[in-house]
Amino acid sequence: MPFRPDYRRHAGFASYELTNSSANIRRIRDRIAALEKIAERSDCEEQGQGYMYCGDVEDNRAAFVFYAKPEKAVRDLMKRNGFVFSPSRSHAGKPAWVRKLTSAAMTTAQWLRS
Repeated sequence: MPFRPDYRRHAGFASYELTNSSANIRRIRDRIAALEKIAERSDCEEQGQGYMYCGDVEDNRAAFVFYAKPEKAVRDLMKRNGFVFSPSRSHAGKPAWVRKLTSAAMTTAQWLRS
């Protein structure tokens, strides 16, 4: 109860209760803006040579589906860039290499496709 006097007969908020409130407000506003930006995304699919890239908004995953088992160098490249092999997440009957769909993941996927 902020307006009840404390043991020193001071009424109101203690200084520690108001510290960093502006930073918290700004942090919450930025988080809301980021969530709104995420909500505006749409699914995308892109065919490549021997693979297909899927950006699945509902599952919140970026996925690469290879039509055949990729070479070791490609598998190592996928691992180094945060993608993990997921036999349970398949597309067209083929297992996928997936990563959480973030802006960094989309940038990395764009780089891997080029």
